[in-house]
Amino acid sequence: MLGNSDWSGLFQESNLKLVEHYAQEKGSWCALSYCWGSILAYKTMTDNRESHMQGIKFSRLPKTLQDAIFITRYLRQQYIWIDCLCIIQDDKADWQREAAHMANIYSNSYLTISAARANDSSEGFLGDRTIKSTYPASVQDEEGSFQLYFWTFGTYDVNVSPCSAQSNDMDPLMEPLSTRAWTLQERLLPVRTLHFATNQMYWDCADMLQGENGKHLVDVDPDFRVDDIAKSVVPSSTSQRSWYQLIAAFSSRNITYASDYLPALSGTIAAIQERTGEICYAGLWKSHFLEGLLWRLEHPNDVTVWTKKKPRKLEVWRAPSWSFAAVEGNISYYYAGLTDYDTDYCAELEHCSVETVGENPLGELKGGFARIRGPVTAINLVENDGKEQENTAGLDCLLQLREQEFVEAKILFDFERDEHCEALMLTPHTGLAVALVDATKREYVRVGTIHVPEGSDSSLLSASQYPESTSIVLL
Repeated sequence: MLGNSDWSGLFQESNLKLVEHYAQEKGSWCALSYCWGSILAYKTMTDNRESHMQGIKFSRLPKTLQDAIFITRYLRQQYIWIDCLCIIQDDKADWQREAAHMANIYSNSYLTISAARANDSSEGFLGDRTIKSTYPASVQDEEGSFQLYFWTFGTYDVNVSPCSAQSNDMDPLMEPLSTRAWTLQERLLPVRTLHFATNQMYWDCADMLQGENGKHLVDVDPDFRVDDIAKSVVPSSTSQRSWYQLIAAFSSRNITYASDYLPALSGTIAAIQERTGEICYAGLWKSHFLEGLLWRLEHPNDVTVWTKKKPRKLEVWRAPSWSFAAVEGNISYYYAGLTDYDTDYCAELEHCSVETVGENPLGELKGGFARIRGPVTAINLVENDGKEQENTAGLDCLLQLREQEFVEAKILFDFERDEHCEALMLTPHTGLAVALVDATKREYVRVGTIHVPEGSDSSLLSASQYPESTSIVLL
């Protein structure tokens, strides 16, 4: 924790230093959410930790950090948590310990300062800005009365917006900070956040998202709060929509180091676990594990997210093939929403295990598998000309049922086409395309997803129509 014994001087050089603190203590510090940028010139390392405990010169800090300390002192708060200073950057063990406490750090902070507008740590976030002024005008016609809201920039052109007083202004979100994977949990976890956006400041808490011009704004999704997401992962929940939306948003953001993918999500998972007691394996909740397997990589032409990513394989192993963390690209749970008309599951999770690298039990992985019992059946690709899929519609195929019968289906490969893959059916209409890697051990890896479109030939499909279930290991 970065602290000062005397916060009366907003720009004082003295009394700024690192202090030991405990993340479980609530309401005694601010936290900073910001973009590092390509290079961060000033940070705590093993060789300067002791000197930082004695004192840190304010003038040597990057502008974004200076601005955050100014706001902290202005609010008469004594401490602020900034990752580049409060984590020893060349000590991986310390980094893993602090990553494990990220949920506590942001959830228990007095205030999170969001440097939304700054592209990097040197840019800063305090400065001149143009605040949109809003002028309501009452209008009445034969259908009733309503209000028009006029947005102006000084004496320039007027834009007319026929909307309610609750606008879906996206300024807090369409900023550089919203492109980074690490900062998603820094938005979800805090009790209250002050966003410094390009045009104005925004106050963000459980009750509201409001601009400094007085407008009360509607967030992107009212369910996009940790408490609501937690409700979606408990066994009694009939819809995991909130969690799947979170994963879609997370996967669209950028991350510098591939190994940081799960650590950057671990704070949110830890907060949900604290509320529910549920177990999470590499981003998949045990309570809804089979449905959690039904993620798919979206083609860039088929998504409307801010950061469109071309699906790609990772150069190094990051997670088991059944986890969305094993790949890079825009993730969606389109198929999970199609299980509503499936009344019976074909498969069951027998056992799952993941092995972490360090002290963060939800962080970086070095191994993992899932043992699943379900019907494994043959896939015949209809398009045998080697045609590659051009979007997320997938390729036509036939799934083998019992008695040498077949049903038409769609297969969506995660990456390249696999002519020899099989189908592990999870429900009568959805499953995974899997490739055998060890026949003796019955070990497979995921290579895609399978979907039987609902129609006249498939609407009556049931688990009993597939081959007898067998136990396989997904790596």
